[in-house]
Amino acid sequence: MNNTICSGAWTDVNINFFDRFVRHCCKANEEFFPNKLNSKFFNQSQGVTDRRIDLINGKQHHQCSKCWKDYETTGTAYRDIKNKWTTTSDISSNIETIEIFLDNTCNMSCIYCCPNDSSKIAKEQGVKLKKYIIQDDIDKFFSWIKTISLNDVGIKFLGGEVTISKNFYNFIEQLKDNVSENIRLGILTNCNTNQKNMNKIIKCFNDLPSNWNIDLSISNESKLPSELIRWGLNWDTFSKNFETYLNHPRIHNICLSPTPTIFSIKHMYEYFKWTFDIVRKADKKCMVYGNWVNDPMPLDPARSNIENRIYIDELIHLFSNNKDIFKMNVSDTYMFAINWLNKLKDRIGTIKQDNNELENLLEELKDWKKSKKIYQLMKYA
Repeated sequence: MNNTICSGAWTDVNINFFDRFVRHCCKANEEFFPNKLNSKFFNQSQGVTDRRIDLINGKQHHQCSKCWKDYETTGTAYRDIKNKWTTTSDISSNIETIEIFLDNTCNMSCIYCCPNDSSKIAKEQGVKLKKYIIQDDIDKFFSWIKTISLNDVGIKFLGGEVTISKNFYNFIEQLKDNVSENIRLGILTNCNTNQKNMNKIIKCFNDLPSNWNIDLSISNESKLPSELIRWGLNWDTFSKNFETYLNHPRIHNICLSPTPTIFSIKHMYEYFKWTFDIVRKADKKCMVYGNWVNDPMPLDPARSNIENRIYIDELIHLFSNNKDIFKMNVSDTYMFAINWLNKLKDRIGTIKQDNNELENLLEELKDWKKSKKIYQLMKYA
């Protein structure tokens, strides 16, 4: 077995037009665009070329430093969830997913997010960022995708919150003009947009080419503390939008995208029970593509009490009882979710919490959000 190879270095292309960088896997270190961008850069840059050679040869490449560090400190890393390969004979140059980040426009300020990913956090912290993307970069992207096969490739939009991004809707129109293949169009949403923007995104879905499948990923992992963790979220709005998406005829599969913190570990069961019941009622299928927060470090589930692993055991039992609603005809989505839960369980309790660090973080969040309500999070830890 090769202990460094990771399929993400080949199959995933993550392009950030706002900060002008590319990375292969969302956890990889960024490789910034050159001043004069060439279309080959998106998947044949020197950085990722060197990285692939190193991973094949069993060397730890610096672009993957987050995972190497995680292995050292907790024994688990995102690679354990992401990687589909075990030997060099598994290697394929076929791209599976292209993730696109256009801007940081957002209506929420989650406690683990940052100004580059949320305009609301940028405003809270007084950080001024550019508000434009470079059209020539977009043009180079469309030149590049004409050179690769897009059949059944997932083109997924990240935010920010894409439902309120003007750049997203403009990009979609260009995509419709340039792509005729059978792609999977995906968006990651916080499911907290207002009715006006819900109407807009639903119209966008309705107007997409009939041969495009729609994949919808919804970020959340708890009910009770969600309005504090995902600051700005309104649970009534979230639940109403969730059901609207589930009942849309073009959306057949929902991806639940949890990112647990120390404050949500005990409360994930209630959320997944609720979501599974709605998915079943709508006669749809779902998948769970989980991650975890590791920055800011005090929020990392690794710092949760080891006794809280019992809550993951309860989740595994819940997932097992709902195995039939997991999406089929993909690599086994149920076992993928169980693998994520097992890795999350292994992570819990591996690092001792620094209470001073946590208190300082909450104090900082209180000042930024101008609300002492943030301290209520401690009762959920």
